[in-house]
Amino acid sequence: MSLIPFPSAKVGLPDGMENGTGVTCESELEKFIQGFNLLEEPLEQTIINIKPDAIVSDSFYPWSFDAAARHGIPRLVFKGEGVMARCISEMYLQCVDSLSADVDTLIIPGLPHCFEFCRAQIMGPENDRLAFPLVKASKLADAKSYGEIFNSFLDLEQDYVAHWHNVIGRRAWLVGPLALGNEESIKESYREGDTLHFSCKELLNWLDARHPNSVLYISFGTLIKFSTAQLKEVVVALEKCHQDFILVAKGLIVEVLKVGVCLGAKGYGAVMEQKPLIHAEVIKSAVDRLMGGGKEAEEMRLRAKELKEKARTAVQEVAERFSCLLRFLPFSRASCDRISTFF
Repeated sequence: MSLIPFPSAKVGLPDGMENGTGVTCESELEKFIQGFNLLEEPLEQTIINIKPDAIVSDSFYPWSFDAAARHGIPRLVFKGEGVMARCISEMYLQCVDSLSADVDTLIIPGLPHCFEFCRAQIMGPENDRLAFPLVKASKLADAKSYGEIFNSFLDLEQDYVAHWHNVIGRRAWLVGPLALGNEESIKESYREGDTLHFSCKELLNWLDARHPNSVLYISFGTLIKFSTAQLKEVVVALEKCHQDFILVAKGLIVEVLKVGVCLGAKGYGAVMEQKPLIHAEVIKSAVDRLMGGGKEAEEMRLRAKELKEKARTAVQEVAERFSCLLRFLPFSRASCDRISTFF
């Protein structure tokens, strides 16, 4: 294994700031982007040293395609979000340059479902001068790469898997949910009393003591950071609801899968100080809608349970397929062709 350190000091960031979760302001974001652009040279040296058959890299490293291509190595793309989010992003980037600056709403064309966005909700050159050029560069590099690996499964996003292949026209491998792939080893560490998971064990014990369907799951996204004012609004809303909850940092889908409730944010903010405030009463209303015991809430719970079982089945199927494919390893471009139709 070859480990490439993140060059925090070279770009003026504190030691240990190696991912976006540590970024709190625009100036740090600018330095962070500079930092991972400096990884191209050491990555290429690593390619020369270990001579891999292929590389898998995050979409936000568009230069990794060039580094791999210079040595005749296929690059596969991986991002943590699902196929639907990637399809929306791809279709938006196809039309963004033709949008009028005074357009207030946007319906992204060509998707299996109709999504209407306020222009202010979406990343663009006018509200994210740093990340938007990187996203556009990533799109170009991804289109030239060999294919994409998704943390998803077919039953979750069947319409968008078809769209990815038939409209966007690129290869896809669905290998998720990746969190379930490590489930048994995590459970074993709990049983062995691993101190690293002490807080997780406490959480599981707490959950076991709650009544079924009584705990609210709250998610705002992996990289979301709150201002003090926004955090206060969240706390006030939860206090008014008198509701047991778990606050986590993962993505929810509302309109297509219908297993969550959206708070209705109307503005895009790349960093904390740019995010519009969502008031406590709006948050409380969403909580009441989700946990109030009505028909809508019960239907969401049923859909979530169905997807849970389908996710477990998908992970088992992926494991079986890839165990069969081990005979192709170490794989070459030719062996990639033999497995390009697997989902």
